[in-house]
Amino acid sequence: MWVDFYQIVDAPDVDVVRWVRPEEMGETQDDCLRAAGFQVDAPGQVYYPEEQKQAADLAQYTCRMQYPVMSKYTQEWGSAQLDLQYEWTVEYVVPCLQEQGHPTADIPTKEVFTDQWATDPFYPFAQIKLDLPADAYNAEWYRLETVCPQIAPSTVLWDSMTINEWQAAHGRGG
Repeated sequence: MWVDFYQIVDAPDVDVVRWVRPEEMGETQDDCLRAAGFQVDAPGQVYYPEEQKQAADLAQYTCRMQYPVMSKYTQEWGSAQLDLQYEWTVEYVVPCLQEQGHPTADIPTKEVFTDQWATDPFYPFAQIKLDLPADAYNAEWYRLETVCPQIAPSTVLWDSMTINEWQAAHGRGG
C-alpha cells in the first residue's frame, strides 16, 4: 500500500523501530523525517526541492515502515467504537471547544450520530469560523486539534480507558 502511495520502485527492507498508536503517528513521522534531514513544519508539511522528491518519498515510506500503526487500531469501527466516539464528542470535544471560545450548536442525538457516521459524520470543528491569514489559521487549527482532538484516542476507543482517565493522564481536568 505505502509502496504504491509513495511510488517506490525498488522498496528496501525496513525494520520496525516501534509500533505506534494512531495519535502518535503524525509526530513520530515528523520526527523521523527531520532525523532524515528534511524540513517538516507542523502539521506534517514536508519541504524539499523538486529534485529531491524521490528521496523525500523514500524517506516518508521508510518512516512509515519504521513506525507503523498497531494493527488493533486499524480495525473497522464497530458499534462500541461509534458509541465511544459519540461520548468523546459530547463529553470532551464540545466542552473543550467551548472553553477555547468556539461553542457548538445542533449536537445530534446518539442515534443520529451513529446512524450518520459513515455518510455524514458530525464534527464540531465544522462549526468553527476562524478569520485569520493562512499561516495563522493553520497554526490555530493545529492548536485546537491538539487541545481538543476530534477523534477519540485509541486508548479510549480500543483499550477501555475512560474519558476521565484519559483526561487525568493528559493533565486536562476530568
